[in-house]
Amino acid sequence: MVCDTTSLNIYKTLHAALSMKPGRRKIVAEGTSFPTNLYMAEGVRSTLDGATLALEGRDGDRIEDMIDADTAVVMLNHVDYRSGVIRDVKALTKLAHERGALVMVDMCHSAGVIPVDLHDLNVDFAVGCTYKYLNGGPGSPAYAYAAKRHHGKFTQPLSGWHGHAAPFKFEQSYRQGEGARALLCGTQHTLSMRALQSGLAVFDDVKITDLYSKGRALSDLFVQLVESFADDFGIGFYSPKDGTLRNGQVSLTHAEGGYAIVQALIARGVIGDFRQPNVMRFGFTPLYLRFADVWDAANHLYEVMKTDEWKEDRFNVVNTVT
Repeated sequence: MVCDTTSLNIYKTLHAALSMKPGRRKIVAEGTSFPTNLYMAEGVRSTLDGATLALEGRDGDRIEDMIDADTAVVMLNHVDYRSGVIRDVKALTKLAHERGALVMVDMCHSAGVIPVDLHDLNVDFAVGCTYKYLNGGPGSPAYAYAAKRHHGKFTQPLSGWHGHAAPFKFEQSYRQGEGARALLCGTQHTLSMRALQSGLAVFDDVKITDLYSKGRALSDLFVQLVESFADDFGIGFYSPKDGTLRNGQVSLTHAEGGYAIVQALIARGVIGDFRQPNVMRFGFTPLYLRFADVWDAANHLYEVMKTDEWKEDRFNVVNTVT
C-alpha cells in the first residue's frame, strides 16, 4: 500500500509483526539504522508491556547472534543509509524464520536503484519512502508491504477509516480490511499521490537491471576519480570501493571539514549531503545522471580541496538541515 510516511509505516508493521507473535516481546534492530527507525521502535516498545528493543552494536556484536526465542521481529535495512552497503537480507530472513521470528525490512535506499524482489527475500513486512530514488520528492507518500501469507493474520493499532473493510458504510465500530488494506489508516494526500504517479511513470519502460548497471558504472567512475587525489587531501572512503557491495552511492570521510566541504560543493551546484560524524554522501541516480555530471562533481571536489575553499567562514556555519 502506498500510504502515510515511512515512520508511520514502521510503527504499523512492527506492531503487525508483534501481533503475530504474542508470546514474544523483543524487537531486534541495527544500531546504525536511520534514526527514525529506532525512534519508532522505541515508540512501539513504550506501548507494549514487557516489550524490549535490542540493538546490534549496543546490546550485541552481531544481529545473527541476537535473534533468540523471545525475538518477535527483526528490523533490517536493505541498504545502510550512511555507507550504501547492501545487507544480505535473504540470509538473515532465513535465519530469523528458523528461530521463529519475523522480519521487517526498510527499502528506502534500495528500491528504484538496485533490483529488489521481496518474494525472493521472503521478508514478512517491508516499508520504504518514495522521495529518494523513486522520484517523489520530499513529503511524498511512503509505502508498506505485507507478505500475502500473512494477510488476515495481523493487526495494527492505527485503525483509521481507510483501513476499514467498508470505509464508506460509516460503521460505528472498526472491521479490519482484507489483505494489505489493513495497513491503511486515514485519508491519503491526493496531490502528493498524483505527483508520485508521474515520478513512477518514468520507470515504465526501463529495466531495473539496466539502472543498476548504470548506477554502478557512475559510482565506480566517481571512486576512480576521487582515488586519484584522496590521499593528498585527507579524504577517506566510508563506502566500499567494490561497486557490487553498495547501492550506487559513494560516501567519503574527512576528519576536519566534512560538513563544510559538502556546503562548498552545494554552492557550486554539486548536491551531496553530510551525515554525522564525518560522512560526505553522494548519491548517483541512474535515471537522469550523466557520466559528465560525475566527472564535473569530482573536479569540483578537487578544486574545493586544492584551494581550501571549504575553510571559508560561510561554509562552516552549521544549518538545521545538513
